[in-house]
Amino acid sequence: MLQNEDLIYQFSNMMDYDIIPPFIPISRAENFDPSKTKVFFIDENNINYGVRLLEKALPYVVGIDVEKDVLKKSDEIDILSIAFDDKVLLLHKVKNEKLIKVIESLRDTKIAYFGGNDMSPFPLTQPRINVQSFFNNQSLSSAYEKCFGKRIDKSHTFSPWANDTLSNDQISYAVIDALAVLRIFAYLKQKSHFYL
Repeated sequence: MLQNEDLIYQFSNMMDYDIIPPFIPISRAENFDPSKTKVFFIDENNINYGVRLLEKALPYVVGIDVEKDVLKKSDEIDILSIAFDDKVLLLHKVKNEKLIKVIESLRDTKIAYFGGNDMSPFPLTQPRINVQSFFNNQSLSSAYEKCFGKRIDKSHTFSPWANDTLSNDQISYAVIDALAVLRIFAYLKQKSHFYL
């Protein structure tokens, strides 16, 4: 469990800002339980449904994760996972021009992410908090273990995310990553005794 008082103090100070500059870093869930989390598959055909879900929920903070097919050697995002409340939107192979609709629906929402290029689709003005820096740039699995005592299976990191159909393991992996970021954010917020 996280014991570092200085780390908690840093987090409390960062939460005072609506927009946290992208250069400030912030430092996954062991099992995906479908009975506790609703997963919505969003593609280009039902992107408006995903936008409506976000607009209806009006989450203050969401956890995100991005997956790219490294074999494609492209900057194109294959999966954007967005976790909020008890839901995860899995945006699969949504082209940038349609992805903008989702990004615009999150313009007033704080994005919790775990380093890397996960924020690349979002504008620089997007409220954000990078939780990886609170963990000395350790992996998401290591950070999750520090907070909750369980590691996350990362064996599907290099999966073929660009495939038209995803395996159950890939789906679970993408869901867990976004949920883990959101759970770590909530854990840090609780430990810092900071209330939004």
